[in-house]
Amino acid sequence: MQRRLLEWYDAHAEPFPWREARDPYAALVAAVCAQQTQIARVLEIYARWMAAFPTLADLARADRASVLQTWGRAGYPRRAVSLHETARRCVAEHGGTLPRDPEALLALPGIGPFTAAIVRTFGFEEDAPA
Repeated sequence: MQRRLLEWYDAHAEPFPWREARDPYAALVAAVCAQQTQIARVLEIYARWMAAFPTLADLARADRASVLQTWGRAGYPRRAVSLHETARRCVAEHGGTLPRDPEALLALPGIGPFTAAIVRTFGFEEDAPA
C-alpha cells in the first residue's frame, strides 16, 4: 500500500515552491498561508510574502505596518502577526533560524502540531507525522 501511495504521489504531486525549496522558513510561510485558504490564493500570498521578506531575518527586521500591508487582504491578519513574532523570536532566541526541535517549534506563535510537521517535513526533510 505504501509503495502504491508513493507511486501515486510521484505521478500527481503538485510542484509547489515550498516543496522544492527545502527551506524551513519557506515551509512555515506556506503552511501559515494555507490555513483556511484555497491553494490558488496561497500561491499568490506566498509569492508576494517571499518577495517582500525572503528570509526570516528580513521579516524580523520589518515593521508591523509593512508586514500587514504585504499580507494585504489575504484574511486572518493574525497569521501575518504570528509570522512576524515568530521571526523576531527566532532571531532573538534561536540564532536567526527556525528550531529543529519539535517542542521549540511548537512554542513559537501560531505554530501548532500540523504546521510544525510541515516545517519539519518540507523544511528539514524529516519524517514528521501531522
